[in-house]
Amino acid sequence: MTIFSGRKTLTFLVALGATISFMAPVKAQEQNPESGSGSKTMSVSNSSQSQFQFQYKYETLYSLMKSLDFTGWTEVKSGLYLKEGGRYRDSLSTEDRYLRSSSFVSGKEGILVECGCQAVAQKVFRRGNRFVTFEAFKFDSTVGALAGYNFLRSGSTTVVTRGDGSSEDSQSISFWQDKYFFRIFTSEEDDSEAKEVVSAIAGKVNEVIRAHSSPSGPILIIKSLPSLDRVKGSEKVVRGSLTASHYYSVPYIGKLVIESARGAAVADYQVYYPNRERLKVLYIDYGDQEKAQRAYINFVSSMSELQPPVEGGSEHSPRTLFKLNKRFVLCELKPRGRLVVISGARKKNSCQVLSSQI
Repeated sequence: MTIFSGRKTLTFLVALGATISFMAPVKAQEQNPESGSGSKTMSVSNSSQSQFQFQYKYETLYSLMKSLDFTGWTEVKSGLYLKEGGRYRDSLSTEDRYLRSSSFVSGKEGILVECGCQAVAQKVFRRGNRFVTFEAFKFDSTVGALAGYNFLRSGSTTVVTRGDGSSEDSQSISFWQDKYFFRIFTSEEDDSEAKEVVSAIAGKVNEVIRAHSSPSGPILIIKSLPSLDRVKGSEKVVRGSLTASHYYSVPYIGKLVIESARGAAVADYQVYYPNRERLKVLYIDYGDQEKAQRAYINFVSSMSELQPPVEGGSEHSPRTLFKLNKRFVLCELKPRGRLVVISGARKKNSCQVLSSQI
């Protein structure tokens, strides 16, 4: 999805109003003479120039959030939160400025930052003791949006197509497309009325997204993982050490400096040869052989201090095998600036057989 301006913004809002029949009309602010583009934007307050710039930069996100309105449901909270250090802050709010969400545990905002999340639009509705929350996340890239979807999604992959990928459970719907990720959820379990509102938001927002953006192409880092024996749905894009640690438990993962890589991903494999094993793979493409070699040496050297290697070593081989807690961990330096870490094996030859396929 792209950020629309000028006539494209008006087209977006017209399409939004046409597809969402239950949404209330939204008043637009008159043309700002300093913008020079003839664009209209939503009214936030008695408009200082800084507020206008803040609002205009994420106009699509802000407009979509403000347009949501439902008969019988009262707006409790709404805000557009921008990245500020390791947290997300609404600079237009005078109180409750920092983002709070049940989508992630408090303190995990660093993973969103690492994934490249630039802004979050949030709107909460209430009806009696029931709440429905709409959240839209804007990332710096398609890969970042997929990484955010992997981190924040809940439920199983859906048959109903929404965006580039979607999942759903009894309380929530999550989907992503291009640089955006959306999550809509209710506070109540087995509440058919609240879930109908969740489904309505997801369906109508998806209509607007599909009308104004193209589906994302294949994520190359995922395509680099061998498909044979890979557990479907276990593939996850990672963009740094925090994200990797969320999915992959191995000491000194920070030594791999994943945030400096061109791309990285984790996946599970259920292998049957030479042994029946459930293995986990961390695949990193640095795009530079020297950078990959430095990461390999730093990681293997630190691991060697914790536990002497069973085979290899940073000074002797591009492949080193460790045994930790009765399970084997293999780290191997690959050609063309790539590196692989494989863990979970009970037999030491299992890791190498899988690594030879990568």
